[in-house]
This record gives sequence, structure tokens and C-alpha cells, in this order.
Amino acid sequence: MHVSTSIEDENGALIAVLAGRADLAEMSEIIELHTGLSASEDTYLVNAFNFFVTEPRFGEDYALNRAVRTEGVEDCLAGNDGVGFYDDYRDVPVAVIGAYHWIEERELCILTEIDQAEAYAPIDALRGTVVGLGAVVAVIVIVAGYVLARTITEPVRRLVSGAAEIGRGNLAHRIPVRGQDEIAEMAVALNVMAANLRQSLGETGYSERLLLALGQAAEDVQRAHSPDEVFSTVGDGLATLGYTGSILTLSDDGNHLT
Repeated sequence: MHVSTSIEDENGALIAVLAGRADLAEMSEIIELHTGLSASEDTYLVNAFNFFVTEPRFGEDYALNRAVRTEGVEDCLAGNDGVGFYDDYRDVPVAVIGAYHWIEERELCILTEIDQAEAYAPIDALRGTVVGLGAVVAVIVIVAGYVLARTITEPVRRLVSGAAEIGRGNLAHRIPVRGQDEIAEMAVALNVMAANLRQSLGETGYSERLLLALGQAAEDVQRAHSPDEVFSTVGDGLATLGYTGSILTLSDDGNHLT
């Protein structure tokens, strides 16, 4: 790029022209120095006529040959500094985050841009990590809740089932006892109650059967017509009811039983 300026005398008459050549390639190399932290970082200069002054990262032979009219460039050439979200200069525009500064004394605009996709990549990765971690925590909570529920409800279910079985009259049933908590104590109490009730009913049944046997024997004796018939009917009645017994008779002299 060539730059020239006129040299005039004190009367304003042109006496010479001072011309110089600026190496844009070297300037572009300086402008294009990157931090190395980004794969899409792009820095370039634009003049007041919207033309690239240095080569952008994603262009070739753009300097002083191609105009650029992105939102960031237009705002910067209006004399503003700022940061914006807009589409860049590429043939297929890419959404970028751009920071720009207006250099008034040079009438140049310097812009630095980075692809939005790259800028948001850490946020997206963090979001994915948080979502994944949340899913893992949710699964752990669900499994822990299920195990805890089973730990609590299973003993209760056994207790209710066992109590119902005993309530139906199965006094031989025993509720499994596990642990030493309140539910286990209730199970032990129900088992003891069933055992005591079974024993009590057994004793009551024995008494009822004994009374029945004695009543039957009394009836047999009343119907008998001889001692031998008494012995026979009483013995048969007791045997029928599941009892055995001995019949004693008084000797003829009345001194002892035989």
C-alpha cells in the first residue's frame, strides 16, 4: 500500500509530494497474532471506506480489495466502541461475538471476533455435565428410595400378612422376626399371643372332650341293665372318644376295689 502527502510552501503552492510504501503483509502478520486460546479468533483492520486494511483470518487477498459491511463494522465506523453478536464477513456467514474499537486519529476500525459456537462450547459442555450428573443423582435417589421403602415396607407387609393368617384361625402360624426394631417386637408379641391362645384353646378343647366323655358314660350307665353291660358300654364310649380308663368294682366283702 502506498501513502502520499503533498508538501506546500508558505503560500500554499505545491513544491513536492512525499510518498511512502506500507507493507500490508507485515502489518497483517502483526494484527493476526493470536493468543492461541481460540481456533476461530480473528483480528483485522477496516478503513473508513469499509475496506479491509489487513488480511482477515478466513480470507485471501481481501486487503484493500474487498469491502466488509457487517453489523460490527458499521457500528464501529460510526465512531462507536463495543461488543456485539452478529454474522461475520465470510461467504457463508458465521455467527460471531465481536469486539471493536474506533481509532479516530487513523480513521481505522480494529475488530476481534470469535465464533459463537466455540465461545459457547464450554457452557454447552458444562450443561451436559450438569444434566448427566443430575441424571446420575436422580437414579441414585430413586434406587435408594426403593431400597429404603423395601426395608421399611417389607417387614410391615410380613407383619400384616402374619396377623391376617392368625386372625383366620391358623394359630400355628408364626411371623418371621428379623431385626430388633419396633416391627420385630410387634411380630414377637403376635407370635406369643398366638401360641398362648393356641395353648388356651387346646386346654379348653381337652376339658370339653372330657366332659363329653363323662356325660356319654353317664348316659350309658343309665341305659345298662347289668354290671357287665355297664362295663362294656362305658369302655366302648370312652374308646370312641379317644380316651382310655379303668373301671373299679367293690369286692363282695366291701373292703377293697378290684
